[in-house]
Amino acid sequence: MREYTKGENSGGGFKFNVKATTVICNREGVHARTAAIFVQMAEKFKSRIVIAARDKIVDAKSILMLVNMGLTCGTEITIMADGSDAFDAVASLKRLIDEKFGEE
Repeated sequence: MREYTKGENSGGGFKFNVKATTVICNREGVHARTAAIFVQMAEKFKSRIVIAARDKIVDAKSILMLVNMGLTCGTEITIMADGSDAFDAVASLKRLIDEKFGEE
């Protein structure tokens, strides 16, 4: 598992400063409440943040897009960010996921 790599292209033509890959490990996956927690944290950062999983890339600051990804337990996701606080954003969001959104 690679963590916090710099300067890689997302495949959509946008180059992100920082990215990290992790796995959704809470039993319920990403549902409305966990998506809301994730989006609230993402909105604290100025950076552009996206989530990539299952051949989709969505805005990490959109609860609707996040829920519609259908992220279940065991899904590998990549958090990518670009901006002045990109490292802190990716590290904080990855930690939130790794800590199972505080659910367990």
